[in-house]
Amino acid sequence: MRPGLSEAAPRRGSMASGAADGPPGATSEVHTRLLSHRLNLTHGAAQARARYALAIAYFAGLIIWELRDGVRDDLLGAVLSLLTMAYLGLILSAYLRRGPAEPLQRAGWFSQTVAIAGANLLMPLSWLPAQYPGLEVLAIIASVVGLAFSFWALWHLGTAFTIAPEARRLVQTGPYRWVRHPLYLAGFVIGLGLLLVNLSPSALGLFLAFACSQLLRIGYEEQVLGEALPEYHDYQQRTWALLPMIW
Repeated sequence: MRPGLSEAAPRRGSMASGAADGPPGATSEVHTRLLSHRLNLTHGAAQARARYALAIAYFAGLIIWELRDGVRDDLLGAVLSLLTMAYLGLILSAYLRRGPAEPLQRAGWFSQTVAIAGANLLMPLSWLPAQYPGLEVLAIIASVVGLAFSFWALWHLGTAFTIAPEARRLVQTGPYRWVRHPLYLAGFVIGLGLLLVNLSPSALGLFLAFACSQLLRIGYEEQVLGEALPEYHDYQQRTWALLPMIW
């Protein structure tokens, strides 16, 4: 055996090993980052599926509720019932066609809470006993007009519909050619009709809470859409937020 040969080989191996492995702990750090990234993706996908399932269950439940109540005997009431079911069915269809796809951007948890609460405040307003039964026809007419306008807006909004402030795509057809938030405008029309027939301190408090939540939702949505969609700023310059010629 030649002297020095057994010492030279380990040195070369040590140098090669050092070059391949890099600094101590570098490989484990990369693996940790990859694992963390995969866990975050998995957690985000699970949250998206949960939100999707809750939305499907919620709107399906509302449709079942309407079907349980049945169609009213009077003409205006029957039109209102059918429009309500058609509107809810269109929302459910939008969710089913879109699936649990994540948006480009979503507002924070507080904004989502305000949006969900605001979207449900008209229901308890409609449950209050009528204080002025003679005005019920006007309330039903307001609800029919509001729901018809909502159906038109939702037809164009399609799979971009969402309750929480999210950015998916910019819609500029139908009523969105002139108003950026036509669904909220329709909600105000329906709410005013319900307030008219149920006028009381409780009804006024619910309507004011509804109005405040809708105005907050508009602000949250404008912020999210403006940050996620660069073309939204130009769209803002050409349209009204809620009421044409006013705001």
